[in-house]
Amino acid sequence: MDSSRPVLPISCITLVSLAFLFCSVPTHVSAQQTKPDLSGTWKLKASKSKLDEHRYHSDERRIRHSEPRLVIVYTLPVSSETYSYVTDGEERVVNSSQQNGVTRAKAYWDGDTLVIEGRNDRLGGSWVAHYTLSQDGRSLVVAQHFNKSSFSPAFDELLTFEKRK
Repeated sequence: MDSSRPVLPISCITLVSLAFLFCSVPTHVSAQQTKPDLSGTWKLKASKSKLDEHRYHSDERRIRHSEPRLVIVYTLPVSSETYSYVTDGEERVVNSSQQNGVTRAKAYWDGDTLVIEGRNDRLGGSWVAHYTLSQDGRSLVVAQHFNKSSFSPAFDELLTFEKRK
């Protein structure tokens, strides 16, 4: 056997390749984990929110989230409305009712923030909502911008919800 053959470079190449392979796996896994699970029953905390005083607000939101599907039930004082989203960025019908007509929206992730862009032609408006979950998973902040419509001027809201047990 010839001892002048370089065995070390082959071993180094193999080790470097294996190290690269192992380092790339956690990066892919952590990229998938940037989408928080928004599931739960969320109660509005008016004292921590900036509300538009002329609108009815959903006191409670029930969210079922199993990526990429997201269903939000908005509970109002006299009724509730269910909206079904897919977080793929494609616009689709998310709710249809006799009272409000057809609501279309697209939902997508911007880092760890869920963005929903919606519009309703019958009610004459469009909006953008950003859903951000707190680090401890106990608070959900929804920053909303409503564009000017035939019924109201443009306005912004900042809603803070706390998770119910």
